[in-house]
Amino acid sequence: MTLLQPPRLATSLLKRLGRSDGHETLIGDLWEEYQRRRSPRWYWRQVLLAMAVGCFQEIRQHKLLAVRAILTALVSWYGLGPVYRPVVANFHNYFGWTLPRFDGALLLLIAVVIPAMSIGWLVGRLHRQHPAAMVLAVAVFILAIHLPELCRRVLNALDDARYFPALVDQARSMILGLSCVLLGGLSGPAESGFKSASS
Repeated sequence: MTLLQPPRLATSLLKRLGRSDGHETLIGDLWEEYQRRRSPRWYWRQVLLAMAVGCFQEIRQHKLLAVRAILTALVSWYGLGPVYRPVVANFHNYFGWTLPRFDGALLLLIAVVIPAMSIGWLVGRLHRQHPAAMVLAVAVFILAIHLPELCRRVLNALDDARYFPALVDQARSMILGLSCVLLGGLSGPAESGFKSASS
């Protein structure tokens, strides 16, 4: 019988971000089940579920640390504001030489990608004992802040199709921003993943 190799990226993520008090056992169990099920989608679902459960357990066990991570993100967001907001406001004056079709991408890079990755990186660096959980706490907080505006835009788009492009822009910026916060926060050197409850 030929042994199937589960998706390597999923296994690497679980090793990097999985709970240190049992991720090797979990990887072994998932590998055995994968040999029976032979479904990469099933494997990915189990890995993502294990990481999400681990994150929320960490946040629940370290509530004050999660509050500190959120405050760090807020302070850094407002601290970065004076640097990048004038550039965004005067975008065409600073970057008048750009080709028009690349203006939107460059504006997204300056207004969303760089600040979001910087915030995620800072939160991850300042919370090295629990980087994934604390960065996820920040991402959930950001999502909660933007959800009312997103819901309002959904209702506007349902009433009048002219509002649909604004909804798409809002959703795209939010998804991109959240992805960049997570990517920036988890881009540092791997520690030992989620720590056990006793740490």
